[in-house]
Amino acid sequence: MTENLEEKLNQELQELDSLLDSEISNLQNSEKNINNNVATANVLKEKQENKIPSINELNAENYTAKDYISLGRKAYLKGMRTDALQYFQKAAELEPNNLNAVFNIGVIYLDREEYELAMKQFEQALEIKPDDYKSLCNLAGIYYKLGKLREAYDILNRAIAINPNDINSIQNMKLIEKKILKKK
Repeated sequence: MTENLEEKLNQELQELDSLLDSEISNLQNSEKNINNNVATANVLKEKQENKIPSINELNAENYTAKDYISLGRKAYLKGMRTDALQYFQKAAELEPNNLNAVFNIGVIYLDREEYELAMKQFEQALEIKPDDYKSLCNLAGIYYKLGKLREAYDILNRAIAINPNDINSIQNMKLIEKKILKKK
């Protein structure tokens, strides 16, 4: 009789062990699911925090040109060139003489290899600030790409007069000089 009782107890213990193992496994799976859900929530939260709204999603009444420029830079850094362009254009619409807005529109056109549009933007930037070094360099680069070496040389010369220690501008000037001499 004690053997039967002992067997019965062992059998119940095995069943309890099996049930306990099953519950532990279920808890571990639940914990994994919770961790996965938390990780997913964190990724979604991060995406939301880093999300740059399109210009159509904004309540434009409260935005200044500076705000649009900031959004444009963020969009540009994330590779969202079309959105960045729209933000910079909106900033320029609010403040037509905002050098940052006008210049950054030119940069996007330059990235797109829309040289004529980029040229107009950098020329406009130079109307706002005639000694803007970056606009001069970009404009010289466009003229160079368009094969207008004399114009590129003259503009780069103006840039070097502003920043005579810039090695890149000096090297570019030497390159243009060589090409001009080869044409003669």
